[in-house]
Amino acid sequence: DDNVDKIRDSDITYVYQLNSKEELNGMPEEDDDDDSSDDESFQITQIKIPPNGPRFKLPVDISTSLNRSQNWKDALGKFCVQQMTTMMLLNPNRGTMEERIRFLKKLVDFLRDCVNTKPTPPKQDDDDDDDTDPVDDDLRDTLQQVTEASNLFQLPNASDEDVAKLLFITRKFQNFLLEFKKEMQNRSSEPGIINILFPQKTSISAYGQEKESINPLSLRISGRTTVYQLREELAKRLPLRYIPPDLPKLVSTDDVILEGEKDSIGDEDDNPNDPMSSDIVQIHVENGDSDMKVDSESQSSKLLVMRRIPFTYERRTHSRYNNTSYIGRQLGSLVKNVIGMGNQRIQMASPDDVEENERVLELVGNGGSIRVNWPSGMAEESFDAAQYTDLEELEGAEEDSSIRNPNKLITVSECIEKYCQMEQLEETEMWYCNKCREHVRAWKQFHIYRSPPILIVHLKRFHYSASTHRRDKIDKLVDFPLKGLDLTKEVMHWTDDEKPTYDCYAVSNHYGGLGGGHYTAYALSEDGVWCHFDDSRVSTGIEPNTVVSNAAYVLYYRRRDVVFETTGFDPP
Repeated sequence: DDNVDKIRDSDITYVYQLNSKEELNGMPEEDDDDDSSDDESFQITQIKIPPNGPRFKLPVDISTSLNRSQNWKDALGKFCVQQMTTMMLLNPNRGTMEERIRFLKKLVDFLRDCVNTKPTPPKQDDDDDDDTDPVDDDLRDTLQQVTEASNLFQLPNASDEDVAKLLFITRKFQNFLLEFKKEMQNRSSEPGIINILFPQKTSISAYGQEKESINPLSLRISGRTTVYQLREELAKRLPLRYIPPDLPKLVSTDDVILEGEKDSIGDEDDNPNDPMSSDIVQIHVENGDSDMKVDSESQSSKLLVMRRIPFTYERRTHSRYNNTSYIGRQLGSLVKNVIGMGNQRIQMASPDDVEENERVLELVGNGGSIRVNWPSGMAEESFDAAQYTDLEELEGAEEDSSIRNPNKLITVSECIEKYCQMEQLEETEMWYCNKCREHVRAWKQFHIYRSPPILIVHLKRFHYSASTHRRDKIDKLVDFPLKGLDLTKEVMHWTDDEKPTYDCYAVSNHYGGLGGGHYTAYALSEDGVWCHFDDSRVSTGIEPNTVVSNAAYVLYYRRRDVVFETTGFDPP
């Protein structure tokens, strides 16, 4: 994958073990009694477009022009009040088949109204007889009236030729939907990768967006995987623990089996995939109180947790602009911010729900993201975040323990060493090579050729966050020595008289964030005492260990062989 080349040495990288494509393609096909794909194709073919008739006959030159280079797609937008609608419906990466079919039905209804309009009277001489039936014509609207009554479609010239064009374009659009649906069916069995996100409920960014509290989970799933099957897969992978809800809060008791009722429904075939049909789940009702006895660590009980969680998704788009219509769109039968909130009744997803049988990749797309929207309090009760984030270490990764363990203490010597390492330029920073005459991702490296007498180290305290789309403050502690910073390994040329060993004499601190903050400073006096400068306040006798903190922003070092002579200064 080309994205692997974009990984930098400073990036924290997580490796996921995905199911192979061969394994997923080898999964047996499931017989679907209600094949939604065939249903949609049938719906498209059942939409009957009105015939042209003699009145709306389209000239050959116009039909030829519309067929050339898919010009009919551009022409369709001119007949829509909002042209962006057609752009979305004609884009394979945007819009859903349900929206496309709904649009076609409304377009055909508009055409029926146009075909049944009063014909435009031809120009006649005064002495010609009028053979038209005035009664029938008065009962019908004109094309102009039909256009003005529609808030979706329009006829630019309100003419019969416009209707003839739109009839031709509508048939092209209907064929486009059938071909597109066939292509989707061919691609539906292809596996794809989705990302499962776990939003943090307790921390909201300045823009009101939810931050990701833990690392996302990447899954490769079959193209036939439904929403409910995804719940089953997540129940297998996530460290979940079932906490039974109060029985009175259940929307329906059809989802549970009361003790003593199992014999009464024994004539029906038990669904082995339904965890509520398991003998583990029993509900005892005594004196109006309910108690659900469930093995909280069993696979069926974990699925009960997933059946209570609403999903939303964000479809991956190749557009440079975010498609906000697919951000936070409901996935499955459960609605976000309804389940388990306060006195709200608890709902549970069922494998019989229509929304739960929708195919995930058809909605989310390859590379799309799905958010797990925990009901209030459920994440703390039912999800073991510590176990989830306990990553398995890779063999051979011992040499860079700072990347493996983000909590490891970082030193300023390691930062300078990283700064001098070789790195490859990003695609946005490609360099023009005079020999090959192309822009290439060149390699670059900084060297410290000779040590300066005064060394100023500026720590990177702000970084751009892809999740919050803003620059966040880095408050991690970078340990630095106040005496004896040794750079003999990093400096290429030095002598014994100018040995690159440094002592710190000042530190600039920053508190706050990018939007606002406060600066203070530590400085070493001539008598070797550290002082703290905070606006007009100066404190002396500062302990050296106080100087090293996570607020340190700029470090000032002086080479040991450098001597500064101070002269007395008499104030005026």
